[in-house]
Amino acid sequence: MSEAFVAPTLVTGGAGYLGTELVSRLLELGNEVVIVDDLSTGTWPPPKGSKARFVHLDLRDRDATLAMMRDVQPQRIFHLAALHFIPACVTDPSRTLAINVIGTQHLLDGCGELGTPPALVFTSTADVYAPQLEPHHESSPAAPDNVYGLSKYVGEQLLAQSARKGHCAPVVARLFNLYGPGETNPHVIPEIVSQLRSGNVLRLGNTSPRRDYVYVADAAAALIALSRAAPAGTKWNVGTGKSYSVQEVIDTIGTLLGRVLTTERDPARYRESDRMNLQSDPTAIRSLDPTLLHTDLSEGLRSLLEHEGFLPTYA
Repeated sequence: MSEAFVAPTLVTGGAGYLGTELVSRLLELGNEVVIVDDLSTGTWPPPKGSKARFVHLDLRDRDATLAMMRDVQPQRIFHLAALHFIPACVTDPSRTLAINVIGTQHLLDGCGELGTPPALVFTSTADVYAPQLEPHHESSPAAPDNVYGLSKYVGEQLLAQSARKGHCAPVVARLFNLYGPGETNPHVIPEIVSQLRSGNVLRLGNTSPRRDYVYVADAAAALIALSRAAPAGTKWNVGTGKSYSVQEVIDTIGTLLGRVLTTERDPARYRESDRMNLQSDPTAIRSLDPTLLHTDLSEGLRSLLEHEGFLPTYA
């Protein structure tokens, strides 16, 4: 039996990091896919080509967004488009809110003009939760401590309001920290990999905070599973349930490479963190599909190092 969705499927931010992986999987499943992206971080066409239709569009342009929605008539939407590199968000909060909040509202305005309310998977973030040392359950209190988390939490509220009006059937995916090949933002793991090319001494910031690292291919699979099986109006953690410090990530990479890696504190990169541990309770999503989110950190880092040419790739 085909797993293809009713056509067409719209992916905002589909030329970005997670979007590229998601679009590839959707196409493999036989879906007709339309990508919307402003190419601020993503690229089009991808290196291996794509059968997806591409629309170059900034969701902050309301008229253009509404026209696109009328043209595409999507029955299923994955809304990934956002500014999500936290240092950039903090530096320019107005741009963050314009893209992540106003852009989302414009998309929802477009949903309201469709004859049939589309199913909509919204990629939110674990940053919506109040800081705590224990793993976060979906019922954990929301209290974002930065503008990125706030923008995504407001987006969740906008979706709920749109659903009450009968404009869409939303599912919220709260993503934890993604990693893997093809990253388009200078997060810590891409920075470590970049510095490995110059030697075994890594100049980094704070290596103590612990994060729940999710392999990007696992995240894409989770979004598709949620779009198929999650009831409208529900929220889901997309995380592994395990957390690792940056130092543990470095140690794992060193072991995989057979290299002794050392770190030096770079004051320019150092940031105090109010979140010493950001970790998922994955019980809910594992009950939905027990096969999801099982790539071990060592396995995922090995795949990344193979992709970057540090390790041989075996067929």
